Parts: sequence; structure tokens; C-alpha cells
Amino acid sequence: MAVERFDGILIKYEGLDADHALVDMGQLGASIQGASRLIAAGGHIALTSKFNKEDFGKSIRIMTRPPQAGSYEMWALLLPVLPLATPFLPVLDTVFKTAATKVTEAAVNAALATWAGRKSEAQENRELLLEAMKEMGHTTRTAMEAFERMTNSLHASGRQFVAPIGSSAATVQIGREENGAFPINAVDREVIDRKSGTRIAEESTFTVLITELDLVTHNCKVEVLDSEGVSGRIAGTITDPQVELPKNPYSSAFDAQTPIRVRAKPRLVDDQVEKLFISDVAA
Repeated sequence: MAVERFDGILIKYEGLDADHALVDMGQLGASIQGASRLIAAGGHIALTSKFNKEDFGKSIRIMTRPPQAGSYEMWALLLPVLPLATPFLPVLDTVFKTAATKVTEAAVNAALATWAGRKSEAQENRELLLEAMKEMGHTTRTAMEAFERMTNSLHASGRQFVAPIGSSAATVQIGREENGAFPINAVDREVIDRKSGTRIAEESTFTVLITELDLVTHNCKVEVLDSEGVSGRIAGTITDPQVELPKNPYSSAFDAQTPIRVRAKPRLVDDQVEKLFISDVAA
């Protein structure tokens, strides 16, 4: 049996059909799928202080119990997959378990608030996330890098989660208010559903395989190995001056065809990473 490392996480639908313990089946299915991915990503950050597409969906199973009678509330149960999770952490005591749950709920709600354009809620949840990560012994820089990657990668899951709003539910919510949760309403859904166009996201760390490199223009093609939502090769531009030096880290990684960790700002088009502007080699 999996060791319980988290408290149950509330998923709540209120208003309209949900007040009669009914929710449209198609919308509910999409919503639960989105909630599952968001909660798994938050839980993975809590356990490892990392976010990458190879591990977050495999490290934790998200289970649920039947909705409570007279409402449309359910509890998500996070069950770590022990062969992956055990090397990172000891068996958690009550305090550690509470902190892990707070990290998960704060990460999810910080992402939802960011996508909804709720600046105050986003900031509040970021502060809760950092506080809980410190309690678990994680560094704040690593935590924020993981969170930024989660936010850049899982907007589509956020859209899935809010699917019932306006039809079967007036609001949806993940988590407890004391951990930063807030009801997401129809106005929020409209913003979350909106395509974002082209934007430059915050600088993050990426593990890439350089498959093409022009030492004159410093343009390249890379395969991103650890970011959900990036498929195939994408364009890159290396702005780091050391790319001009002989046997620099980028040309060496390209020649050897080995992955390299870099610091880069991604350019996103409709929330999909289209290009990386690489500024440095990550420590």
C-alpha cells in the first residue's frame, strides 16, 4: 500500500446543476482530467521540487472517492508511486504531510489565478507556496522554477478544469481556502479560456538536446527533454556571449549529442513553447 504523504484535496462544484448533485457528464470528465493533472503536478513539485514531463504524471496516482451526498464535492487522494518517490524523501510526519498538501494546493491555485488574471490571489498563493516549500527543506529558487514551468505547460489542463462553469456549475474550486483556494467563476473562466497570443514567459531552466547549431548567427534547433507541452524540435537563439568561444558548452554538447541544462526565456504562442532564448548554462 502507498504511504500517505498528503491530506485529501477537495474538488468542489457549486451553483446551477451542481447544487442538485448533478453535473454534465462530458464537462465533468474534462474537468476531472484537468484537475488530476494540475494536482499531480503540484504534488510532484512538493515531493521533488521539480517539474518535468517525464516524471510528474508517473510519480503520483490521483484517486477519488464518490461525490458527497447532497453536493458535488469530491476528494482527490494523492498516492505516490514508491519506487520513484522514496529516494527523495523520508516517511513524512504530520507537519511534513501538512506542508506537502499546502504546496500542492498553493501551486494549483497560483497557476489558476495567474491564468485568470487574478494578481492578488496569484501573489498570495506564490507566497504560500514558498513558505511551505521552505518548511519541506526545498530551496525557493528551485520551487519557483518548477512552478513557472508548471504554469507555462499546463494552461490546457486549467481550461479543462473550468469546463462546467456557466452550464452545470457557477463556480469550481480545488483545495481549502486556508491554503489559498478560491472559487473560480464565469468571469475567470472567460479569461482562462482566452488564447494568450504571443508572449515571452519568465526565465526558467530547461534540459535540451541541441540538434542544429549555427556558430555565426547563434541560432539553433533544440529538443526540450523536460517540459510538458513541448513536442518535437523548436527554434532557439543563444544570447550567451560564451557561444563565440572555442569549445564552449553549447558546441561541445552539440558535438557530443548530449543533453545540456540551460537558462532560457520561452516564447509562447497560444501557450505553446515556440522558441527558446538561451542566456546561460544552468548550474
